[in-house]
Amino acid sequence: MNDFKKIGTFAKSVTRKNLDKKSSADVYSVTKYDGFVRSLDYFKKQVFSRDLSTYKIIKKGEFAYSTIHLDEGAIGLFRNDEGLISPMYTVFKVDESIDIFYLNHLLSSDLLLSKYGLIGQGSVNRRKSIPFSSFANLEVRIPTLPEQTKIAKILTGLSTLIDFYELKIIKLKNVKKSTLNLLT
Repeated sequence: MNDFKKIGTFAKSVTRKNLDKKSSADVYSVTKYDGFVRSLDYFKKQVFSRDLSTYKIIKKGEFAYSTIHLDEGAIGLFRNDEGLISPMYTVFKVDESIDIFYLNHLLSSDLLLSKYGLIGQGSVNRRKSIPFSSFANLEVRIPTLPEQTKIAKILTGLSTLIDFYELKIIKLKNVKKSTLNLLT
């Protein structure tokens, strides 16, 4: 059984602009390491436009990626109720055949990051644009929904464990540094 599908068979682009400024939600950025981050928290100041009428409204369970930094990992699953993001991001949602947490892990995998680099369009290497039409043409492995859910739970558990040990390592390095400072 071939369980590879083009992203476009289960995902569709969403454009919901804040034209009438009906949303007063927080503005978010999509980062390469942390996915969605509230813009004011990430930059520690306002870097987004004062006029949010061209910004896109994103809803819980939808994805967004930076059209020029996708190959660096700037893609994520939105987990809050509603947010605003720059028009430079591409927003999409998936149908009920997809576990969003499975897809979130898959879309940020090293394998797909390397594929994104191959489909970028433009002449400037680090700023190649990836329109949704190219993104939607990528083939990815989509097992049955119950398998997706199991895989997502395992990967999420592993990510949590990695984060836990990375924090422990940072604390141990700080203890080492403090001890060495006492010795000098």
